[in-house]
Amino acid sequence: MPVLTGQQILARPDRRTREVPVPEWGPEAQVLIGEIGALARARIRDWWQTQGRVPEPAEDEIVTTDSSPGPDEDLPREYTDLEQTELMLRWLIETILDPETQRPTFTRDQLDALGAKSPAALNRIYAAVLDLNLQTQTAVEDAEKNSEPAAGTGSGGD
Repeated sequence: MPVLTGQQILARPDRRTREVPVPEWGPEAQVLIGEIGALARARIRDWWQTQGRVPEPAEDEIVTTDSSPGPDEDLPREYTDLEQTELMLRWLIETILDPETQRPTFTRDQLDALGAKSPAALNRIYAAVLDLNLQTQTAVEDAEKNSEPAAGTGSGGD
């Protein structure tokens, strides 16, 4: 098996794509989605993890650098509908691809414009994106079933 150079690694396509029907946009309408890249995934995770972590001060609150954390700081928080929708839109911006270039169709500047589209259409695409990117339990289980055991892990008579 040949050892790949850096240039060969960068030139190899390694992310799966899938076409998703979107009947809200026409009877034959489809979008191309793809697996997310490592940096895009990190951007989304960083954004998600920081949501609600820096509370807005109350109008009459005096904020100092020596303020101690509140008693609920370590408790898990519930995310608002707006935060969850923005998470979905960030995933869609990174994974809806131009069919000719295989690059993202939208930019982060278009988040609000994309968010104005049909919730049913966006939810359908998002569900497919999460499945393709192994972000659902079913997708993880299916991938585990379809993966081959690593060399040396079989139960042969060694």
